[in-house]
Amino acid sequence: MAPQLNAKLLDINLVPKDITFIFQDYKTQISAHKSILAMASPVFSRMFYGPLKETKDEIMIEETTDKAFEVMICFIYGRGISEDTVEGLFAVGNMAERYD
Repeated sequence: MAPQLNAKLLDINLVPKDITFIFQDYKTQISAHKSILAMASPVFSRMFYGPLKETKDEIMIEETTDKAFEVMICFIYGRGISEDTVEGLFAVGNMAERYD
């Protein structure tokens, strides 16, 4: 189980975010820190630091909704899960399974 980032101890705004996820509508973008995502998920770790690492600063996300992806990112950052609909929870569960 990956350790949770304690937002009370660490100020994530001191370091610029270095990856942006773009969704199918091209309107929604979610930025994050590669190192934090990689510590939380072996999938992100391979994506950013593995032998076939992603070299772009922007990644297109097609397999989920922007809301579900944002909830997953917030969970990784230690903000908990804020989704309150059954469909939304299933989408978040799908993301959790996909990104390990």
